[in-house]
Amino acid sequence: SVFQPQDFWADLLSPICTLAAASLLFLTFAGSRDMRFPWLLAGLACLTWAAADVFWAANSILLLADPAESTLIMLIYLLPNIFYALTAAFLLESQRKIWYRVQLIIDLLATSCIGLTLFWIVFLKSQFNSLFQLDLKNLIMFGYAFSDLFIIGCIIVWASSLNGRILSAAMRVYITGLLMYV
Repeated sequence: SVFQPQDFWADLLSPICTLAAASLLFLTFAGSRDMRFPWLLAGLACLTWAAADVFWAANSILLLADPAESTLIMLIYLLPNIFYALTAAFLLESQRKIWYRVQLIIDLLATSCIGLTLFWIVFLKSQFNSLFQLDLKNLIMFGYAFSDLFIIGCIIVWASSLNGRILSAAMRVYITGLLMYV
């Protein structure tokens, strides 16, 4: 589907590839001795992404509907962001001796909200009013953007608290993948 733009093959192959990725992440979770929780959450994120892809394919192929218009599919696609935000929060929790937890969470939430608002005003100024409309689609879009900023903030704070310690290759790959996802 990359060489010839055909949604049919992308709709079929995407869930299969995502399920394969989830399987590899669950195997890594089962085989790791330390920092297991991030691998579990990453596996759950891929699994929910695969579920969303299956719903997308069913809407597109079987129901002949536009899956991009489905609020349920958008909501399911938000779940991986939530799992990855939990992963980022877990990484911060692993450094709890260094940071005052409550202050750190408040700072991250405030910074994420300010960053999201600034982004919305600068790049989506014509749609600024839609930020305050409380329909489900706007809340989901806000959830995507907020969780992305939260993940980035958590990773930056976590990385700055490592104090020169060397990460394992697996954790470097995991963090790189998480940043690429965001």
